[in-house]
Amino acid sequence: MKENLRNLYNTFVDDLNENFNRNTVNWDFDNASILLFKTKTSVRDYLLTYEATINAAFNDEDIIIDMLNDWFYENYKDGNFPRIGERIKLISMDDPYGIEPGTTGVISSYPQTVFDEDQVNVKWDNGRGLAIIIGVDKFERI
Repeated sequence: MKENLRNLYNTFVDDLNENFNRNTVNWDFDNASILLFKTKTSVRDYLLTYEATINAAFNDEDIIIDMLNDWFYENYKDGNFPRIGERIKLISMDDPYGIEPGTTGVISSYPQTVFDEDQVNVKWDNGRGLAIIIGVDKFERI
């Protein structure tokens, strides 16, 4: 992305951070389901007020989604939530049928869950597909 577009992009994300943060809204920033819902509704609606300007500047129909994703990841659990497509290495898993420590994989999706846990689906390099639970299972970004 060219420098001036990167600056404009960052201006929009900074604006989201200024208007939607732990001091300005009463949301549970540590609950992925709630924060994803708020991202898809309130934050998205706010950003769409600039839709014509954004689309004209970037000529990219997915740019608003990118901005929303960046806002979510910068704010959820102080920015420690792994992104889709990010590679990780498992340190430990609290599951008797879990993945071996040291196994690597890629974050594939965020499931909708009825549990009060933050699960992240991982496509492991060993061919298995098993979610990790943020705050329970240990991993590192690679």
